[in-house]
Amino acid sequence: MKDQENAAKLAAQRQQEYFDTVVNEIKGMDNIRGVKIPEKDKQILLEYIFKPTSDGMTKFQKDWSKSVKNLIESAYFTMKGDTLVKAAEVKGQNAAINKFKNSLNRAGVSRKTNKQDNTSTESMWNSFARRLRAN
Repeated sequence: MKDQENAAKLAAQRQQEYFDTVVNEIKGMDNIRGVKIPEKDKQILLEYIFKPTSDGMTKFQKDWSKSVKNLIESAYFTMKGDTLVKAAEVKGQNAAINKFKNSLNRAGVSRKTNKQDNTSTESMWNSFARRLRAN
């Protein structure tokens, strides 16, 4: 009987330590893998993870258990983490560079001379206004 009491106390102590670790980690974060976390979202996140609803499950547990895809996605993102974030950053940078190059091409800027094509009959102001509308 005494061993069961000690085991229960030890389990409760470990559970409290885990909770404290998560709370301190979230409070100390300003971003998750580069995504900013506003201060107001930190408390909401803690409640999402830990606060049980009337059925005893947390909102996170309910959302996570809705689909096997959630298990697969969370496992994959946990496994690949930073690699996926870096790949997304590179893809975004490449998309931005391509958009800029296309913008220069539409504006008539030559890659070789870096000069604008002034043979167009369009006025400079119309060209400028058109580019502002496009972006």
